[in-house]
Formats: sequence, C-alpha cells, structure tokens
Amino acid sequence: MLQLPRPVQVASRDADLMSACAEALAIDKHCDTICDAVEHLPFLHPQSLAVIDECHSLMPRFHAAVARAAALPATTPEGLQAKAGVVASYLRNDANSADIALSLARDLLESAGS
Repeated sequence: MLQLPRPVQVASRDADLMSACAEALAIDKHCDTICDAVEHLPFLHPQSLAVIDECHSLMPRFHAAVARAAALPATTPEGLQAKAGVVASYLRNDANSADIALSLARDLLESAGS
C-alpha cells in the first residue's frame, strides 16, 4: 500500500507547491516500483492485474496533485526544482510528450541543484 510522504515541513513560500509535488512524485515512484516487481510476470497474471488496478486507482490522486502543483507558481529555486521534477516524471510516462518540455524540466532541475 502506498505511504505518502509527510507534508513538506519547510519555511518556504513554495511549501504548498512542494507538498503537491512530493505527493505526485510519491505516487509515480510507488507505481513504478510495484510495476517493476511484476514485470517478469505475464500481463494477465493475477498479480499483474492487481498492480494495474492499484496504479489505476491512484491516478485521480496523482492528477489532482499535478493540478495543484500546476496552479501554484514556483517562487523559489526549491519550488522550481520540485515542479520541474513533476514535469519530468509526468512527461517520462507519455511517449508522445513534447521533447522540449522534458528538456526544459531537466535544465531547470540541473540549474536549481547547482
């Protein structure tokens, strides 16, 4: 079962943004982890189907967290980094996503970390 991170405890103007980003990234990581664990099984195996169902059930929460993050402006380097991390995660899962958006997210992550 998914254990979401505790709300971000930072004295930052971007605390709400960073909390939304942390939730979205935790859901994404959880789904990646459980999908990797059943990757060797046939698609219609009961365990594989259970994983698909679990990830599917988490998508409304994921999309709500992404929507909250999208609605909040990033005003600090940490906020920019958090939002760029969500953008990169979101686009990584969409084969038809715009390459330039992913490139921008990577650039922001790198520059915010330095």
